[in-house]
Amino acid sequence: MQQHRIRVEDIVIGERHRALSDEACDRLASSMKDIGLRQPISVRIVDEMIVDGDLTAGVPVLVAGRHRLEAARRLGWTHIDCIEVDDDESHAELWEIDENLMRADLTAAQEAEHLSRRKRLWMEINKGGKKKATPGGPQDVGFASDTSAKIGQSKPQINSKIAIAEKMGPDLQLVAGTSLDKLVELKALARMPEQERHDLAARAAAGEPVTAISVGDVTAHQFKALMGAWNRAGEAARNQFLEEIDTPVFDRTRASR
Repeated sequence: MQQHRIRVEDIVIGERHRALSDEACDRLASSMKDIGLRQPISVRIVDEMIVDGDLTAGVPVLVAGRHRLEAARRLGWTHIDCIEVDDDESHAELWEIDENLMRADLTAAQEAEHLSRRKRLWMEINKGGKKKATPGGPQDVGFASDTSAKIGQSKPQINSKIAIAEKMGPDLQLVAGTSLDKLVELKALARMPEQERHDLAARAAAGEPVTAISVGDVTAHQFKALMGAWNRAGEAARNQFLEEIDTPVFDRTRASR
């Protein structure tokens, strides 16, 4: 990897996986104004590509750091520090996705979409499988294991979110930023019939505050929570609980405390 100082206006942005956040750009601009750019953006240099209708050589294309680049624009910077990565388009996109996934500001829908896209890219790049060196020799590494090591989530969490994305298809983008953009809502949406799910997603996209969680979902969630509390409780606590609910008149006020 090489580090360069490149003209801000020369950097081609292209399509991004995450929409620009004005609030995030303003925060970054304030920080960069005070302390400068602590983490350079990353670019890849494309030998030739069409830019503004002209064939241009040696074009810097953004890989990661869209918000930092926009903050630099807002500050009026003419140049910005960049790390040049020697990646093709697929590896560059994977880099962008991983950087986004490691940040804490993705919504549930964005995260599911990112993971689903990461899986498709990873499978294309690692057609023959991926291996890592171990004391016992080369070991196969699956997609979920590789992603878990990169972003710090468990394999079941990753697989569950990808399953949601694959089940919902284009409806996942419809619900981004709406009242349905929560993991519990996405799980409920994924269980709905396709047309019913699409209609609800369209209502949410139009700005209607809707929910996909049914009374049955709430009951199931509460039951699971109760069973979890029971399983974690000791024998004395369980016996006290049984005595409480076995009284002729169950004091709900006391039970709720």
